[in-house]
Amino acid sequence: MPAKISYFQQMGELFQNGKTFGQYLEENSAKNSEKVIIIYEDQQYTYRSFNEAVDNLALCLIDQGFKKGDIIGLCLPDLPEYSIMYYACAKIGVATSPISPRYREKEFIMMLGHSGAKGAMLPKEWGGFDYVNMFKNIRSSLPSLKYLFVKGSETMEKDTPGFVNLEEVMAKDWKEKYQDNYLHDVYLKENSIDGDTLLEVAYTSGTTGAPKGAMHTHNTRAAASFLNARRWGSTPNDVMLLMAPLAHATGNAHAQNSAILVGHTVVYTGAYNPETALKAIERFKVTVPIGVPAMYIGIMSHPDFDKYDVSSVRGAWSGGAAAPVEVARKITEVFGCKFMSGYGTTECAGNHFTYPDDSIEVACSTVGPPLDTMEVKIVDPEGNTVPLGVAGEVCARGVTRLIGYYKNPEATADAIDDRGWFHSGDLGVIDEKGYLQIVGRIKDMIVRGGENIYASEIEELLYTHPDVLEAHVVGYPDDVLGERTCAFIISQKEGKTFTRDEIVTLFTGKIAKYKIPDRVETVSQLPLTPSGKVKKFVLRKEAAELLKT
Repeated sequence: MPAKISYFQQMGELFQNGKTFGQYLEENSAKNSEKVIIIYEDQQYTYRSFNEAVDNLALCLIDQGFKKGDIIGLCLPDLPEYSIMYYACAKIGVATSPISPRYREKEFIMMLGHSGAKGAMLPKEWGGFDYVNMFKNIRSSLPSLKYLFVKGSETMEKDTPGFVNLEEVMAKDWKEKYQDNYLHDVYLKENSIDGDTLLEVAYTSGTTGAPKGAMHTHNTRAAASFLNARRWGSTPNDVMLLMAPLAHATGNAHAQNSAILVGHTVVYTGAYNPETALKAIERFKVTVPIGVPAMYIGIMSHPDFDKYDVSSVRGAWSGGAAAPVEVARKITEVFGCKFMSGYGTTECAGNHFTYPDDSIEVACSTVGPPLDTMEVKIVDPEGNTVPLGVAGEVCARGVTRLIGYYKNPEATADAIDDRGWFHSGDLGVIDEKGYLQIVGRIKDMIVRGGENIYASEIEELLYTHPDVLEAHVVGYPDDVLGERTCAFIISQKEGKTFTRDEIVTLFTGKIAKYKIPDRVETVSQLPLTPSGKVKKFVLRKEAAELLKT
């Protein structure tokens, strides 16, 4: 009898696509007008007031000349303005491109330049970094960029070309200029927006090679958000704490978008901080925090944890990195809640998730079965489906999958085969119930605290150091972050030893801080294959051994 193959489709009710997020928001606004959708410190938006703010900003964008098919880059911490701009764009058919506030010049030029973004939203300053000054330096490299919506820009020069005070335009009543329901009766009649309209261009890689902007429509994002929320049992009574950033698919698709579809409340904190998270859980009676395992570790390790009331938490939503069983068990004990884990990609959002009633062991060793109606299969390098229990590349197909990579047909053809399967580059194993276990990565990628790091991007920057002859970056295990990074460097100068402080100085202001190598090792030679390629698996073992010593 032939062995069973590694293919599984999750049965379930199909999510009815076709609507836009603007329509979903308007429906919930009419149904739950006074229910709170977003809380940020002492600021609250009901579904009605949020929808009004979205419509007002949508009119502002129309006034500035934005139209269906344009792109706006969103770089803002986890603040209500991020979501208001996101849905204002969604209402008029403008696509958004999420950009982490941790990014710097190189990443901004790559993402905004490749997408041809007409606008961008950013803070004047955040975390001690001046974004406006950075943009003044790189503006000439972005010829398509016409408008910069700046939060906290009241101290800026008023005559800076293209810079728009975000608070000022949001406070203005644009209905005085565009009366008689102009948005719906005029603009949307002239510009048809439906479920297949482009919603997002989400970049998946760093600054090397061909940029890959995953294209998602209202349909693909709505399906991922709703099916995931249904899997973990979201209800309108839930209060979710957003710890995973809005600029990531986790915060975007499974916090703000799920709220629009399901009707629950989301608490924003600006940026993750253990003490801020604890205060929010107690004050707003949070039922489901959403974040990576390292965030839960930070909260539980806070010296004043026992002083806070966390009894409202019913489920810990964890993704982005594997959680050790001991960590998950501690979460369930100290919070008195269920532990749920998931897996996804920028290309498919979270398309695997455990059930709330799955055991801790199952929730830690697997990422659950596919969402309802989604398919998964495991293939070998030739594309053949492997037997159950055999590791291979994880492939996904279904309603949450991207429609392609923006302006990159070659990457699209490489990632999506002629049968519609997305090839993730991750190595995994599935069982008869479709529960997926991630066992490694084909792509040379490191996952540090839920952040994807591409070694080639770091290596490229290391090579800008005049004394670097050869540099290779690998990941090594870490109990808190899942992985950390180690750079192995050969110097051009005899006797030269690189220090981490030296590399930090090289990287600062040029790349996100979390991409700076955690360890720096100066070596005289590297392990090579017979064909001269570096054996990175050997370097990973060496980095792990160095950690022990």
